[in-house]
Amino acid sequence: MLFVLTICSCLNKKTDLSGDIYIENINVLDASLKDGFKEATALMVKAYQDNIQDDFSLLKINYPLDNSLFPADIRSPEFLWEDSSEKANIWLIMIKFQNNANGIYILTDSRQWIPEQNVWEIIKNETFKNKAVITIISASSSDISKLFSRGNISISTSLDPVDAPIFFREVPIPFGKAFGELDDISWRLGDVSSYKLPPVVLEGVTTCINCHSFSYDGKFMGMETDVKIAGKLDKAGYVFKPIDEKMNLRRDDMFSWNYLLNLRQGDERPLYFGASGVVSPDGNYIVSGAKDIFFHHVISDPFYSQLVFPVQGILAVYSTRTKEMASLPGADDENYIQTNPVWSPDGKYIVFARAKIQKELLNAEKPKENTIKIDILNNKYKMQYDLYRIPFNEGRGGVAKPLLGAVDNGMSNYFPKYSPDGKWIIFTQSKNGIVTQPDSQLYIIPAQGGKERRLKSNTSRMNSWHSWSPNSHWLVFSSKINSAYTQLFLTHIDEKGDDSQPILLLNFSDSQKAANLPEFVNIKSEGIKKIILHDDFIGNN
Repeated sequence: MLFVLTICSCLNKKTDLSGDIYIENINVLDASLKDGFKEATALMVKAYQDNIQDDFSLLKINYPLDNSLFPADIRSPEFLWEDSSEKANIWLIMIKFQNNANGIYILTDSRQWIPEQNVWEIIKNETFKNKAVITIISASSSDISKLFSRGNISISTSLDPVDAPIFFREVPIPFGKAFGELDDISWRLGDVSSYKLPPVVLEGVTTCINCHSFSYDGKFMGMETDVKIAGKLDKAGYVFKPIDEKMNLRRDDMFSWNYLLNLRQGDERPLYFGASGVVSPDGNYIVSGAKDIFFHHVISDPFYSQLVFPVQGILAVYSTRTKEMASLPGADDENYIQTNPVWSPDGKYIVFARAKIQKELLNAEKPKENTIKIDILNNKYKMQYDLYRIPFNEGRGGVAKPLLGAVDNGMSNYFPKYSPDGKWIIFTQSKNGIVTQPDSQLYIIPAQGGKERRLKSNTSRMNSWHSWSPNSHWLVFSSKINSAYTQLFLTHIDEKGDDSQPILLLNFSDSQKAANLPEFVNIKSEGIKKIILHDDFIGNN
């Protein structure tokens, strides 16, 4: 599809723009346009220049958004637009650069365009310090000199690369379907620079594996999983393992947060959940929710197919060196729910979500039907959390103090994440609950607490499950803005904590699965090639 009408060194993988580039992307329209597309392009450009002051019909560029900032190492995006003119069936994309008189011209009969890799590298190289203005105009193939509509945006490229792969999970939806098809859930690890689908590193699992985390240095991985203890299926299992290209997970790599109960064979006490476990920055500890009880109701809506939040829980600490476990003093008050812990980068503090226990929710009668909408459930079963910070003190804990900007605001505040440089915390906020909320938005505060600011990169529908890049310049998050199938987006965070327009990770999305739980890992993308579950993984005792 790529035709360059001038001698262009970009074909030799250089990134300078030494002359105008003309690209033909005509598939089904008049053959004369295909045969003489350079002339057709020149005719449309002249018509636009001669009538630049005219009132054109609206052509809306849906993606990228205006003033988008792309990472230095990201693959090419998909340009998407819609045209208010019903007569338009041919479009010219004109890309002009501030410090280069040369430009790129794409003639197409499609309302979408993905730059080939060498062209995209030119665009990025030309926009590191200055913006590119992208204008799209439309016409009819029967008379391309008569223009109908116009739209334009500007884009630029950050000098900051992402420079780390993203580990994420792909899940069938709605949730009830995923629960019945556990072996169809997969985990991938991939670079944003790759033009290929991130490779699957874990699949075909027949037991429930949930959240995952990694030490800041990229040496250790932890995952929540089912395990058997005292002959019972336990939902508080956790697996901890040094990262390697091929990771063979065995029963010996696992423990359960229910070890706090000191269960013995035949013990009739109920097992609890353990949730939101996170590995410490140095890999020496794991802190997690323990003794958890959840309110959980599954519904059939593919967009928001469950209402789930903890109604009881404490924080517990596990030493990966001594194999000892204990509750975290100051975050183990049984009058409160303590969940969603996260480590400060220096390992000195834990920030977590907290709410007062509501006894009526511990044994709440749930709806019998699964067609009820999430909004109705949110109104009936209300739970809001605040963020607190506690010193870790090598497991001795301390006094939990509210984190200014994420407490007493009439909202639920959860999923805190420290920037690796220790300057910021980004958390999720919604009116109710803690997972997959339609109104969930991302907010940023100083790491010590302070005035909260809503991120500009928030989309209009569900923003959550976020992770910082190791260099503290990029945030990956999940959103349902485009469909029920959750997708992954990036935004740049600058020194002042200001963010940029959301950037879709094009090849991190599967049209039949939701992408969620993204986590940056401080390794090379080949650092994990395969995760294999040994036959004894779940265990029998």
